[in-house]
Amino acid sequence: MGGLEVYCLIAIVIYAVFMLKNIFTLFPRKKNSPLPVNYSPQLSVSIIIAARNEEENIIQCLQSIAQQDFPKELLEIVVVNDHSEDNTADLAIAFLKEHFPHYKFLH
Repeated sequence: MGGLEVYCLIAIVIYAVFMLKNIFTLFPRKKNSPLPVNYSPQLSVSIIIAARNEEENIIQCLQSIAQQDFPKELLEIVVVNDHSEDNTADLAIAFLKEHFPHYKFLH
C-alpha cells in the first residue's frame, strides 16, 4: 500500500468516527423514567379530532383513545365535524356518549 492509500484510509476512519460522534450527540438515547407505582395524573387533557367523512375510521380513532390508561374524568374529547356527508357525526356522538364523561361535538 502506498502513502496516498494509507492517508486516504486514515482520513476515512477519522471522518467515520467524527460522523458517528455527531450522530450520537444529535440523537441521544431516550432515558426511561419509570413512574412511581402510585402515580395518578392531576392535569386534565383535551384531545381535538378534526373529522370529515371519516365514517370508516372515527370509531377506531376514538377506541384507541378510550383504551388509554389516562383517567377518563381528566380527559376531554372534542370532535369537530367538518361538513361530513356520511355517518361520521352519528357514529362519533354515540361512541362519545357511551365512553367519555367529558366530550364536545362541534359542527
